[in-house]
Parts: sequence; C-alpha cells; structure tokens
Amino acid sequence: MKRMMLLCAVLLLLTGCSGVIPSNTLTVSPYTLSEREGQVVLKSGGGDFQFFMLNGKPDADEVVALIVEKWENGTFTGETTISWGGQEEGYRDELLSFGTIGGKNEDTTRLLVTGVPSGTNTGELNETVGIEMMCRIIPGKVRLKKEEPVYLAMWQGSDGESLSCATNDTGALPDDVKRADVAYLYKTIWTDEKNLENK
Repeated sequence: MKRMMLLCAVLLLLTGCSGVIPSNTLTVSPYTLSEREGQVVLKSGGGDFQFFMLNGKPDADEVVALIVEKWENGTFTGETTISWGGQEEGYRDELLSFGTIGGKNEDTTRLLVTGVPSGTNTGELNETVGIEMMCRIIPGKVRLKKEEPVYLAMWQGSDGESLSCATNDTGALPDDVKRADVAYLYKTIWTDEKNLENK
C-alpha cells in the first residue's frame, strides 16, 4: 500500500507542471518518459502507464474533460470517472497519465489510475481476465476539435487467445474495443462546462 501511495504522489508531482499559454488551440500528444523519470516510476511501485502532454487554453466557459469509459463485449456501459479543471490558466505541457498499479499477487489491490491536471483519480480494477493489454491509441500530436472526443489510451482484457491495439492519427474510437471482453478507454473532449455540470 505504501508503494501505491508513493506512486500516486509521484504522478501528482509529474502532473503539476502546467503554465499559462495564450491560445484557444488545444493539442494532446504522447509523452515518453526520460530514463530518469522511468526509474522514478519504477522505483515507486512500477505499474503499466501511458503518458500524454496537453497544451493550449480553452475560451471562457469551456473545459477540457478527461473521461474513462467502460466497455463490455463491445458495448459501451458507462463513464467511470470524469475530471476537468485548470482551464482558467491554460495548459502548458500538462502531463496526463493512464495506467494500472498493484494486483501482482493476491495481497494487493489492483488500481486503475488516471493522472489529470488537478492530480490523480484512482479506482479499483476488479476485472478477472486471462490476458490483458495496455496500449496508446494516438501515435502523435492531435489537435482537439470542440465536441469531438479523442481517445488516448486503452486497457483491455479477454479470456480469449489474443488482443490487439491499432493506433490511429485522429484518436477515433478503436475497433479493437469491440473484440475485448472488457475495456477501459481514456479520452479527452473539449466542450462547454455546462455540458458536464449534471454528469
């Protein structure tokens, strides 16, 4: 448990690197940890993570929301977490993350962790599957378009023999989600804040 708390603290520090940027152009791009950053994550309890950078500034009354969706047997079943905030100052190289920690043995709880501008969101991952895969969906920088979701990463599991995860340049919903027994997708959407107030 101490390792999980330490890893959450490290992710919180890594996600707190935002600055002001005077623009209503918003982009998200994959981020590869430096060797030193990778060592910090590994020595804090490891885990399987994908990282991204968010840049830009939405207009007043707009937000960049970060959402985790759950899919079962190719069917959308709901959103498990929704986060937004920090848009007043804009985002400059704001680090986002999506991954799993723990669960390597029966004594530890498996967690699904999302790094967002305000910190981290953590929930239990209680899926029992024969095989699993964590993958990045976007291979490079994507410019956000208002009201169009961009899927960043996916954790998927199956009791079958194989899983796959193809990237796409726009962050469109991957077809691979329809072949998994269960999947969690990390997406972002630029929208009006009023659209999220009742969620």
